[in-house]
Parts: sequence; C-alpha cells; structure tokens
Amino acid sequence: MRLAIGTAASLLVIGLLGSAAWADCKIDNKDDKDYKVSYGNVGSSSSTETTINHNTSNNQTTSGDIEIKVEGVGTIKAGNDDRVIIKDGKLTKEKQ
Repeated sequence: MRLAIGTAASLLVIGLLGSAAWADCKIDNKDDKDYKVSYGNVGSSSSTETTINHNTSNNQTTSGDIEIKVEGVGTIKAGNDDRVIIKDGKLTKEKQ
C-alpha cells in the first residue's frame, strides 16, 4: 500500500513538472485582414506556417521562446504565456 501511494505521488509530481514546461503563446489578429504567419523556435531552423484569419485568435504551444513572423507586418519574439497582437498593421506583445 505504501509503495502504491509513493508511486502515485511520484507520478503526480513528474506529471506536474512535465506540464509546467509547456505553455501557450496566443496571437490575436484584430485587423480586418488575413495574414500568413510562421512560428519557429528561437535557435532552430524549423518553422510552422499557417494563416490567421481576420478578427480571430490562434494558440501556439511552446516550451520556450519562439519567433513569430507575420507577412507584411514584421517579426516579434514571444515566450510562454505571451499574447501577440496584430492591430493596425503592427505587432505588440503583452502577458496573458
């Protein structure tokens, strides 16, 4: 019984630590225009491309800093729990 409780407690701690390493970076497009967006981990050559529609939001799960490139607008670095906002053709960042 003690072993089962100890094992369960250990698995819970590992699960909590593992989940704390991942968080969302949210991007809000408040413009009336759709944009092509690419997300890439800082220091990595790989990236993901997508389109964010006008007046919508998109979440990008990240384990660290990412670089967000919005075609025709610019590039911004963001991290865990950041919110990137496209508004009036400009990029800004704030904490969620």
